[in-house]
Amino acid sequence: MAQVLAIAGAFTALPERPRRSVLIAFVGAEEQGLLGSAYYAEHPSFAPGRIAANINYDSGNIWGRTSDLSMLGYGKSTLDQVVIEVAAAQGRTVKPDQLPDRGYFYRSDQFNFARIGVPAMYLKTGSEFIGRPPGWGVEQILFHEEHYYHQPGDEIRDDWDFAGMVEDARLGFEVGLRVANAGEMPVWYPGDEFEAARRQELEEVSKAEEDPSGKYASWREEVRAAESAFAAMARAQGVKEAFLAFAAEDAVLNRNNRLIQGRQAIKEYFENQTLKDVVLEWSPEFIDVAAEGDIAYTYGNYQFSARDADGKLLEDKGIFHTVWKRQADGSWKFVWD
Repeated sequence: MAQVLAIAGAFTALPERPRRSVLIAFVGAEEQGLLGSAYYAEHPSFAPGRIAANINYDSGNIWGRTSDLSMLGYGKSTLDQVVIEVAAAQGRTVKPDQLPDRGYFYRSDQFNFARIGVPAMYLKTGSEFIGRPPGWGVEQILFHEEHYYHQPGDEIRDDWDFAGMVEDARLGFEVGLRVANAGEMPVWYPGDEFEAARRQELEEVSKAEEDPSGKYASWREEVRAAESAFAAMARAQGVKEAFLAFAAEDAVLNRNNRLIQGRQAIKEYFENQTLKDVVLEWSPEFIDVAAEGDIAYTYGNYQFSARDADGKLLEDKGIFHTVWKRQADGSWKFVWD
C-alpha cells in the first residue's frame, strides 16, 4: 500500500497532467478470491477498452536493492518493452516469473483486469540483491514465506531495508507515466489468451463512438440481463423450468450432436431426463448484438453436475454458445443453444 500511495503522490506532484487519466485503486479481499478486483472488473470506472494498462503491486521488497526484478505477465504484452527500458535506466534486468509452476499471474489482482482484456502485469521483488551472495535473496524470500507470511509474526521490523521498495516504486511510477503519455496503448502479443477479450472491448469502444445514442450498449445490457436471469432461474427453480421459460417457440437445442427443435420438443427432452440433483451454472464472457438490434450472440463458460440413476456423480464443463432473438413484446428468448 505504501508503494502505491507514493506513486499516487508522484503523479499528483507532476507539473503537467499525463495525456491519459491515472486511476489508483486499492482493492480488497484478494486472499478470499480476488473479490475486490473482480468487482471492479464487473463495474469498471471506464470502459475496459479505454483502460490502457494495469500495473499491480501485491507485496514489497524489504531486503534491499536488487539488480533485477520479476515481472509476472512478462512475454504476454508490449508492456514488456516499457518495463525493460525503465529497468535498464536503473541498471536492472527484468526476469519472468521465477516460480511459474505456482501460477501467480492467475492468483493476484492483475488477472481480473486481464480477463476483461486490459494488458496487465504484476511487478514483483527481484532476487539478486546488491552486495549479497548468490542465492541469498531466494533464501530470504522463502524464509519469510515459511515463518512470517500470513502469520502472527508478520510485523514491521527494524532490520527491514526499504531501499529496494523505493526503487521498485520509482520503476512503477515511470512505467505508468510512459504508458499514460504514449500515443498508442499497450497490446497483448498475437495469440495470447487475453487478446480476444481485448479485441472485443476495443470493438465495443469503437461501436460506442459510432453510436452516440448508446443503442448498442443498451441492447447488450438487455441481453446480458436476459442471460443472467436465465442462469439465475436455472439455479433457483431448476434447469427444465429455466429453459422452457427462455426458449422461443422455434428454439433449437444442440445436445450431443442431436438437434431438438421447437419448444414442445425441448419440454419433452427435459421431462425424459433421468438425472437427479442437476446443477447447471454459466455466465456470458462475450455478447454481441446485430446492427438492427434483433439478434444477439453470447458465449462463455458453463459447469454442470448431476447424479445418474445409480447415484454416480457426473460432472462436465465447457463453452456454451447461445443465439438470442428479440420477441414481439421486446423481450429476448434464445433460438439456439
